[in-house]
Amino acid sequence: MPTATTKPPTVPPSIERLLLLPLIALPILWLAGYFFPPINHDVAAILDVSARWVNGERLYVEVIDENLPLTFVVHALPVLTSKILPGDPSFWFTAWVVAGIFAQLNEIRVGATKPALGFLNQLIYQNPQCFNDINDGSMNNCNKGTQGFATITGWDPATGHGSPNYACLAGVVAALA
Repeated sequence: MPTATTKPPTVPPSIERLLLLPLIALPILWLAGYFFPPINHDVAAILDVSARWVNGERLYVEVIDENLPLTFVVHALPVLTSKILPGDPSFWFTAWVVAGIFAQLNEIRVGATKPALGFLNQLIYQNPQCFNDINDGSMNNCNKGTQGFATITGWDPATGHGSPNYACLAGVVAALA
């Protein structure tokens, strides 16, 4: 009995690539949406808080009181840093925020063709008016129940000079020779 040999239909390569596009595009879009979420109410609130902080509002009193939920993107860098280096994520979050503030201050200097700030202690200690003093609270339980440092007016070991006031620091940095 004769057998007929049939070939499966051939699909042109251009159509084949077009059919594979959803298999490639959908996981990429999902990953993009996961790691770079669209602006929603949480992200918009964080951007609003950031703008208010840069404009001089006091972080610990006027901004943090809103108790915002922080997103994955905001937590990622400090959490990853705490996995590699000693310190907990809250320490590294503060360190990255302060590093970002002083990086922005250096941008002001470089934009005005001035040298970078360099060692920051002199700038910080000569301009305590550019920091919002935190004088309520203490570092209780810093070592398994021992009394920690208390906050006082001015510099203290619990909070240093306080939270930086970006607007004030930007004015000081711009006026430096």
